[in-house]
Amino acid sequence: MIAFLSGEVEIIDQETIILKLASGIGYQIIFKADVDLSDIHALFISEIYKDNGNELYGHRTLQEKKLFSLLMKIKGIGSKSAYAIVSHLDLQMIVNALITGRSDVFKAVPGIGGKTASQMMYAINNESRLRKAFQELLLIEGSPLKEESNSSPYFIIQEAVSACKELGFDERVVLPIAQELQAQSTLVEANGSNRIVTSGQMVSKILKRLQS
Repeated sequence: MIAFLSGEVEIIDQETIILKLASGIGYQIIFKADVDLSDIHALFISEIYKDNGNELYGHRTLQEKKLFSLLMKIKGIGSKSAYAIVSHLDLQMIVNALITGRSDVFKAVPGIGGKTASQMMYAINNESRLRKAFQELLLIEGSPLKEESNSSPYFIIQEAVSACKELGFDERVVLPIAQELQAQSTLVEANGSNRIVTSGQMVSKILKRLQS
């Protein structure tokens, strides 16, 4: 299963991009974000298996990838609906709306009608494990996850290490590398090309270090 890809945007076709890796292989990814040709992107990937071929959905953060997977556990929510939701609403808005029963929030998302929104409310109210899983997405070491914390060094390291563990790497090996890379990043000017500002960039640099 593909969990992470890093490369250069080769083709943009509406809401799909072709991401060309350093190996020269290109992957078609559904990615609803503003991108330009030749942009370098490090994306967390959700791979959906279908009869007519697999689909790859791109996410900027591991939290969004986890949120996408949780949404698909709700009856009536498929990959397209789940991705529409995470593309139009942020994590806090989604979870808060689910917990407080604000179905109107989801009706504003293209492709999500009243019936689907009601199914989501029903699932959250009647499946305690699912409700708890959504609530846990808002927590980092017991503290509420704030949107601005996504660019903090602590958040970047934690999310990058979690992603590497999902890829099969040992946390004891990955964590020191992440800490060293972050320390180096703080010495770079704000507009420097080597500055690490997302967990995706951190994962990409960790993998390069591990492969060297």
